[in-house]
Amino acid sequence: MGAGSFGWEILVVIGPLILAFALAWAMLHNKRSKRQNERTEQATRELYKDPLDHETTDKR
Repeated sequence: MGAGSFGWEILVVIGPLILAFALAWAMLHNKRSKRQNERTEQATRELYKDPLDHETTDKR
């Protein structure tokens, strides 16, 4: 091994660890609350009941 390879060896080990930590943190902090899910489900049910009442005003 050359003298310059020590830095790359550290990056190859530490890099994936940092990536794994970042992914785990994002997954833990990207949760929706039960109330948000219920609100979304209710809005979806209302759209399916009468879709003509909820049309957007798309002027083409």
